[in-house]
Amino acid sequence: MGTINFKGDPPYALLVAQDAGASAVGEIVEVTLHVVVPGKRPSPAPIRFQMTFEAAQNLQSQLIPAIRMAAVRAGQTAP
Repeated sequence: MGTINFKGDPPYALLVAQDAGASAVGEIVEVTLHVVVPGKRPSPAPIRFQMTFEAAQNLQSQLIPAIRMAAVRAGQTAP
């Protein structure tokens, strides 16, 4: 497993996920984002993080309106 190192002063470069997935690992929700990391092989590289199901529910409630707003700004429609 790799390490994410932040160097220099914030704000740090934000990596854009090319793909995302989630699964239940016991009582924990594990989210995997595949991001293109310059100079990293293989690319895109998976970044995994885990959260409680309560945190996942909170994130879900924030994702839906954020997805809709991003779709509007991209000139598309979202469910």
